[in-house]
Amino acid sequence: MTSLLMFVVVSLMLGPLACSKWNEFGKDAERICTKAVQDDYSSLADAAAPIVPYCIREVVEAVAPCRNEYRYGTDSAIKCVDERTATPLRELKVLTFHAIGSLNKMWAGALSAFEREDSFPTGRVDFTPELCHGVTSDNEMAKLFAEEPWKTLAFSPDKNAKIRFLQFQFRSSGKDRDARFVSAVAINPNCAGRKLYFSRPASINKDGDVTGSYKPYVSEDLPKW
Repeated sequence: MTSLLMFVVVSLMLGPLACSKWNEFGKDAERICTKAVQDDYSSLADAAAPIVPYCIREVVEAVAPCRNEYRYGTDSAIKCVDERTATPLRELKVLTFHAIGSLNKMWAGALSAFEREDSFPTGRVDFTPELCHGVTSDNEMAKLFAEEPWKTLAFSPDKNAKIRFLQFQFRSSGKDRDARFVSAVAINPNCAGRKLYFSRPASINKDGDVTGSYKPYVSEDLPKW
């Protein structure tokens, strides 16, 4: 947090220039998010790159109210920045963990179904409803995962998952050597409306083998089909 400390101190000293220095916080946010991705998402390697710009926007927005703390002095401003920086980083890490775990669970369920039926479960085009604005209830979500394709996939979100900020999708087509699927999870931290999509496509090649990446694709755009 050294860079954040320097930023706050300099801002307070410069007075009228504080606003211009505040605008430079994006550079600090970039360093913070780049390091967080390197430390927390190292297993994803280059697949984690799209998380950085997403993280920057989350951090900058979260810290914005700290501008009002300047009038209370340096300690108050530093505390505000530290607390508000930690929250989006923690939320993003937790939701990413649940997203990747869900993709792996759907992947395993799809392969098990293919071994039994020579095809993947029939998928759906739409993501599951979001819970942010009361679109549906937790009980209705439980009923949803008792339906297809989730039933055949033996998939339901982990009990400790922050389901309010997660949406799920499974799409499939074809049989035998033409079978393919895409599993996807959208995360929406704090229901801010900015979604980050994690997806894992797979297909069966002419030799009957499964092809696909064990690392998810990460993007702010809808998964390709």
